[in-house]
Amino acid sequence: VARGMGRTCVCGADQVEIAADRFAVGGRTVEEGDVISIDGTTGCVYLGAVPVILVACGAALALRVREKRIDLGVFALLVWCALGAVPGFSLFGVLHELPIFRSLHVPSRFLYPATVLGALLAVHALLRMRRALSRTRLAAAVPIAELVLAAAVTVDLAVANGPRLQQGIGAPVPLARASREFHQDASLDYRALPFNAQRGLGTPICYGGFDWPVSRALWLGRVPQERLEPPEAGEVKQLRWSPSALELQVSIRTPAVLVVDQNFEPGWTASEGAPVSRAGLLALPLAPGARTVRLAHRPEGFVPGLALTLFGAVLCAAAARGLTAQRIAALRAAIAQRLRR
Repeated sequence: VARGMGRTCVCGADQVEIAADRFAVGGRTVEEGDVISIDGTTGCVYLGAVPVILVACGAALALRVREKRIDLGVFALLVWCALGAVPGFSLFGVLHELPIFRSLHVPSRFLYPATVLGALLAVHALLRMRRALSRTRLAAAVPIAELVLAAAVTVDLAVANGPRLQQGIGAPVPLARASREFHQDASLDYRALPFNAQRGLGTPICYGGFDWPVSRALWLGRVPQERLEPPEAGEVKQLRWSPSALELQVSIRTPAVLVVDQNFEPGWTASEGAPVSRAGLLALPLAPGARTVRLAHRPEGFVPGLALTLFGAVLCAAAARGLTAQRIAALRAAIAQRLRR
């Protein structure tokens, strides 16, 4: 629910013992007034303020270097977006009104590119530090300190993220066709989602990342996944079922509505007529007659998104060939000149 609202939320802390003015976990007690840091992405709780000294130093130094102010500005915008739907003016709320960001319900994902910009600022601080110490007795110790720092960061990332990475932990997904049989099951483990298509299973749980709500009219169990309304209007039989295409044989004596056990979404198309929503389910009004009805799904933005991706790839290839080190330096100098104005 909190993710759908665009807010960071940490829940399910069953190992924490909470009292009126303190809480304890793992033999450590935190008193009221103590400083803690909470990672809204992983749920980790750290005692004290998480040190971001290098990033802070890099940000302070960037204010004095015109070329680095762009990195600092982008970093600040990304962190602002990662705050989610904060009170007052929310940049994430503005982005959420755009089609490309409308289905983004986890603002903390903006921290991924922000981490890259933060790393650039930290490197800027390290380079300035190396320059400042290059003429002192500590010059020989600088490379060693940098290696120790890199090793510490690597170990910290491995310890913090290793248990949460899915790659290499879950069972591999075999190369197999999707099952021709399908039914909805509310008791599925969401972690087994990659296997659902091959097992012919659907679930009404965890749709937080999509634009449409889950229909409460979905029916569960190994029962027919299509029906006619009214039932006495005729018969319907499933010929083919896949995650993105359905074929149904219908024989209808009077006008009826074909209802399928799937959530309606504007990307559905039909071999005749236009699919509609019926209590949130995929439905198709049909005239009398016997024929095969085909339903197919393709996200509305698939074709434009594919075209934009290819166009961007072509631009990147052209830029990679034309942007030499000298041209990049000239471009940065031109931007810095504009900033001076």
